[in-house]
Amino acid sequence: MKAMDPREKTKREIAWVVLIICPIIALLPPRRLSSFTMSLLFGHAFAANYLWTGVWPFLTPPAVKQTSLPTEPDLPTERAREFHRQHQLLKEAKLRQQREGAESASDLR
Repeated sequence: MKAMDPREKTKREIAWVVLIICPIIALLPPRRLSSFTMSLLFGHAFAANYLWTGVWPFLTPPAVKQTSLPTEPDLPTERAREFHRQHQLLKEAKLRQQREGAESASDLR
């Protein structure tokens, strides 16, 4: 069996606790449909979804995720690869212009 990352192990343990405890708390008296009960049911559903599919990777902040795309993706046709190259060149040119504009604005100060 593969060793689990301590963070992942903790997330799974918390998900199991939430999966079991939330419905129990929701069924305790007084039973009424309030925002507290709905949040407990949402927590239960969220924990079940995490244990079933693993939803946590979708909730990581964008700064943590890898934002760069592969340099040469597997594209089906030569036309698609050429379009991708042109798009990358345009994106790089736009970034270069923005950097030059920022440098010239800082020079004026």
